[in-house]
Amino acid sequence: TYAIIHNRTCPQIYMMKEDKYKFNLDNLGIFKYWQDRTESFVENDIGHMNSYCIEHTKKKNIEGYFFFMCFGPQRINEKFQITVWPKILSCICLVLTIFIYLFLNETRKVFGKILISYCIALLFENAVLTYAQMNLHPTGIDCKLRSFSIIFFATATFSWSNVICCDIWWTFG
Repeated sequence: TYAIIHNRTCPQIYMMKEDKYKFNLDNLGIFKYWQDRTESFVENDIGHMNSYCIEHTKKKNIEGYFFFMCFGPQRINEKFQITVWPKILSCICLVLTIFIYLFLNETRKVFGKILISYCIALLFENAVLTYAQMNLHPTGIDCKLRSFSIIFFATATFSWSNVICCDIWWTFG
């Protein structure tokens, strides 16, 4: 028995590729797929909101039946909502540190310049991480830009902390 179900709102529809997902469809029309979170198979029948659909495609190099799965909106974990505010507070404190060092003219010394560079790198890293945590559905370009920015600023922060360590060792060692 086949049915056409229309006018169903689904926030996220994914093509269930056999090389990426473990799934099967039994004789009764019950669709089972593996869920990593629970480490078990989840069963959905055709009437379920987060159900599946089958589509036959005949294009240039693609031909066959393909399964699509509707995933409902996921609840954002509370820890992600709670940890945003300390990151924002950290960004504010870093901005204050940068302004105080610039206002007191501490950038004349080498250590002041190094510390300002470290604070700027850490500020941008925290800002990108906070933005990434607040906007959870990035596009392709946005995702790549975020990831490269996080890698760059994390490396810059680590490098400047190494420079601070060497400066302290040369000064007091």
